[in-house]
Amino acid sequence: EEVWKIYNKNKNSDRLLWILLYLDESIRRSPERERDMLERQFEKGSSSPLIYIEAYNLFAKDPTLIISLSDFGVHVLEFAVKHSVFSRDIENQLVILSSRVKYYSENLFRLLAAFYSQFGDDDDLLGSICSYLIRNERSDRRYFEYFSRAVDKELKITNLYEYYVYAIPAEMTGILPHS
Repeated sequence: EEVWKIYNKNKNSDRLLWILLYLDESIRRSPERERDMLERQFEKGSSSPLIYIEAYNLFAKDPTLIISLSDFGVHVLEFAVKHSVFSRDIENQLVILSSRVKYYSENLFRLLAAFYSQFGDDDDLLGSICSYLIRNERSDRRYFEYFSRAVDKELKITNLYEYYVYAIPAEMTGILPHS
């Protein structure tokens, strides 16, 4: 209770929040509440590794706690990528959530690409990347590698072949694969 009083006077203190997370059992019993408290701290401007580590640990235990790809969720997952501590379960949640994102975010694209480079031959993730790019009308040549792999794998994605053609580098020669 004393820590709560101090925290209420210093709500921007990442360390006090971190201490509360460990001392207050009611927070520990509610992962959703813990996630919300960490997200609010992030929204106040915190970029402390303590916040990212605690949030990632929550997500690793239960990936469904990643309920959206908000700035907070993306930053936490970028932190995980940077430190090479992410899992297939989190990747699966990322695939699900990225299909709901209606706007383009370079951070989200980099996150999807980083997961793809880690897990490589995952058709669901590759399909998610291509669908995300197509939904956001991205056809720059830098995306060609994803479109090309999806075409090679014959993934069934609306407009895939068109975006593959749009993204072909000018110096590429040869016969196009059949659509």
